[in-house]
This record gives sequence, C-alpha cells and structure tokens, in this order.
Amino acid sequence: MKTNISTKIIQIAEKYHEICKGCNICTKGCILLKDYVKHPKEFLKSLYEEKNIDNKLPYYCFSCNVCKNLCPSEVDFNKLFMEAKKEISRGKKSPHKKHFIIRNHQRLSSSKIFSTVKGKSAVGFMPGCSLSSFDPELVTKIHELLKNKYQNLSLILKCCGNPSYSIGEMERFNRMYSSLKFSLEKNGIEHVITACQSCYKTIKENSPNLKVTSLWEELKSFNLPKLNTKDEFFIFDSCSADENAKKSIREIAKKLNIKIENNEVVRNSKCCGLGGCVHAINSDIFKSNLKKHEENIKSEKVLTYCAGCRDALSNVKDAFHILELIFNSDNLKPKAPTKTSKAWLNRLKLKAR
Repeated sequence: MKTNISTKIIQIAEKYHEICKGCNICTKGCILLKDYVKHPKEFLKSLYEEKNIDNKLPYYCFSCNVCKNLCPSEVDFNKLFMEAKKEISRGKKSPHKKHFIIRNHQRLSSSKIFSTVKGKSAVGFMPGCSLSSFDPELVTKIHELLKNKYQNLSLILKCCGNPSYSIGEMERFNRMYSSLKFSLEKNGIEHVITACQSCYKTIKENSPNLKVTSLWEELKSFNLPKLNTKDEFFIFDSCSADENAKKSIREIAKKLNIKIENNEVVRNSKCCGLGGCVHAINSDIFKSNLKKHEENIKSEKVLTYCAGCRDALSNVKDAFHILELIFNSDNLKPKAPTKTSKAWLNRLKLKAR
C-alpha cells in the first residue's frame, strides 16, 4: 500500500538524490537497502517524483546509521525513513497490526506494575528494559558495585520510550519520556548512569541539561576480576553506542583478561536486528540479518553489552552479556533468548527487591 508523503520528505529525498553518487556502497552494509530498495539513487528519485512510499518499507529500517557511515556523501536513510514513519503513524499509531507487540510492551513498561524509582540520591542507575528482563540478579549486583562510588545510588526502573519513537508513535513517546523526566525531577536525580545505549542516546537528546553517563565509562575505572579463560570472544557493538562506550568496553575486556577477535573500534556498527523494532513486522529481514552475523563472526562466542543484542545473537551464537563475565564467570553457560513471560517475571522480581 502506498502512502502520500509530505513536502518535507520530498525535499529530503531531492537533497539526498542530488548528493548520492550512485555507488551502492550502502547496500553492502544494509539488508533493507540491498534486498528491498536495491538502487538507492533511483529510489530517491522515485520518491520525489511520485510523491508516495510503500507504507511498510520505512518500518524495515534498523535505525543503525550504517548507511550514513558507509556513504561518502553521508546520505541518511534512517533520517528519511524516521520522518516517513512519523507521517504514516501520524504521530499516534502505526497502521501495521503486528506493532501491537511493541504497543503492549510500552503500556506495561510504563505501568506502575513494572516502573518505579527507588531512592532519593542525586545519582541514579537506569538498567533499561532489556537488562532488567534478562537478569534481575545482574542488575542488583552492578547496582551494589556502583554504590562503592555513589553511596545510596538510586535505581531507576523506567522505560525511556525508545520503542514508541522507533515506530513513529510520537504521542506515546512524548508521554513516556515526560513521565521519566517527571520522575527524575521528583526524586532529585541530576545524574543518570545507563546500561542501555538507547536510553543513553534518548536521554542525551531529550534532556541536554541532565548529566548522562554510560555504565561502561563508569565501570572501566573499577577493579575487575581477571578471568582464566582461553576462549576468544567477538565484541558485538551496539549500533546505538558512541565511540566512548566502544572504547570503554574494550578497556573492560582487557582488564578481564579476555582474548578479543576485534579490538579495533569501528564506526559502522551493524544492528543485531532488534533496532527499529523491525523484528515485530518483518521476521524475514530479522532472520537474514542474523544469518549475516553468523557468517561474518569467526568466534563462536560473542560478547555484548546490550541485553537486546545478547537475546538476538543467542539465536546463532553463544552470546554473553559482559556483566555475566564480571559476576558469573565461574558458572558461565550460554543462554537461549529470554522468553516473553520470563522477561516480565524478571522485571517483577527486580522491582520487588
């Protein structure tokens, strides 16, 4: 189904068509562009000439910015598709039925059943939805460790609303982010430490006066155990992570005495497949993306610092969250993707602690 696009999107398409070199380098890094768009320059021309777009196509974008990072002209399909999603959803509700999964997640995440802020410290630790869903014990352990530096550290069990933003449902996103902002102000929190890179990015962009630090930048200064392992790991960088987070993870891995396949920090981190909530609407592109990672990663063991990435990659590799290596190295076993029911139960357990 085709949807008419606004003058704003037409102007973006015209601008990108003008600077696009037609080299198709972006298609080598992005499954969406390779399998669905195929010829980006021609696609951009058709957008501003026909003034409409397939209303599912923008929702197949992982929002990882690999296209922009690879492109010599920095053509940004993420920006283009994000504007299209906002228009198609009319800021309120995506027209695609399968997005009910995301909507339910957001309703529950913002409900009093799962959300709270514990403590009254000016500094708060925000683990994010994915880590809380994966392992509440790890959240508790890292929270306790951080207290060695920040006494009475608050615990922020709130969702930043990024999934709503990812599918263009701006009304819900604004409502959820306003709730988070209100809770932080009410509890006197001036500094947020995030374990989730999407939370980090979302708060940075929407609360410029609030101090936000990545957990990994904090953790690199702590004394950490030296592991006795001969296994080689591939560091899978979160596509939302900035260069500081990527460098910090490698410093932490070095402290842990872990052999790493890819020590070099690269700009174009490819998405695990959960970005943009693409998995909810197109399982084929999600599976194809995972297949690519399985083929390109030599090591059998993958080290992540995003619990969502760990969940996705555990479909094709032995994937571990770095906090598992820090706290559970004596009993390190690969886990399957977290089932939905267990994820919500874990979040309940965390809130009840």
